[in-house]
Formats: sequence, structure tokens, C-alpha cells
Amino acid sequence: MTFQRKDNVKRQFRVEIYKGVKVYENENYDFIQSREFFLLEKDAIKCIEKLTLILEPDWIIRYFKKVDAEWILFQEIGLNETKTF
Repeated sequence: MTFQRKDNVKRQFRVEIYKGVKVYENENYDFIQSREFFLLEKDAIKCIEKLTLILEPDWIIRYFKKVDAEWILFQEIGLNETKTF
């Protein structure tokens, strides 16, 4: 039987929204407006669905899944594109 630390279980999915890129000392950085963490995938997808309804078309939503100890970008949704949910 294997055990996982409680804090690792809580943060299995991450949804973040950003708008544009900032340049700081000749480096590009995403201007992240919001970042939320979810235990269940269905909760993360519900959040994405709500965001697609309320955000303006120039925002981008990123959806990450935690694999081992790293966050892997699973999907990037540009709101000016066709919605897939």
C-alpha cells in the first residue's frame, strides 16, 4: 500500500488565466491574472466552462495536470477560438 502526502493530493489540477505578455529586462513573462487549484478534474472543467462564458475574447485559459511532482500543460484555450467543452 502506498500513501500520498495530503498537500499533494489537494493540488492535482490547476486552471489559470492570463492576458498578454510582459517584457521585463528583455525577458517575456505571462501576465497571469488568476490561478486556482482543484482536487477533482470535473471541478476544474466546471471552472473552465464558467470562465469561457464571462471572459472577453483576448484572454487565454491554461489547464494543467500534476504528474508526479511537475505541472504538465494539458490544454490551452484561447477564447477567440472555438470552445471545446
